[in-house]
Amino acid sequence: MIDTSLARNVKHIQPVLGVLLVISVGIFVLHIVRSSMEDLATSLTAAQSTEGRPPVTGTLLLDFKQPVGYGDLVAYRTTVMGHAPGNGHAYITTTCFQDEKLVYQLSGEERARFLLVDLREPQYYWNGGPAFCHGSLMYRSFSGAGATVHLLDSKSFAVHGSR
Repeated sequence: MIDTSLARNVKHIQPVLGVLLVISVGIFVLHIVRSSMEDLATSLTAAQSTEGRPPVTGTLLLDFKQPVGYGDLVAYRTTVMGHAPGNGHAYITTTCFQDEKLVYQLSGEERARFLLVDLREPQYYWNGGPAFCHGSLMYRSFSGAGATVHLLDSKSFAVHGSR
């Protein structure tokens, strides 16, 4: 038998309509969140591909025989590509640590050689013992009144104590 009373039919259908309405709103909200996340991911990817990248690329190779000891001279071979004269310059920084304490930090031009000894600076003290060092190829570019430093490549090596 078919119930033709509109009031009774609405009372029976109301819970079903309420559930359908809640599900529809939930799907709509999930769609908006997903769309926003995709837009954010696209924006971040675009920003990283232009702003986060250095204007040049480069490689750094260790150009000395290992093992290295305290008091040895170290040098690096570098390749820098995409450098436009006047817009910046590449340089090398060598840092050495004993445990977590910085005992050596010196920067120089690409062809510089670094003597691994105590620098006799108040902020660094290298007791001649073993250390762990990093050579880093850096690029500093200038724009407007500021400068940006980019890490192009780095290599790590151990230094044995004095002989």
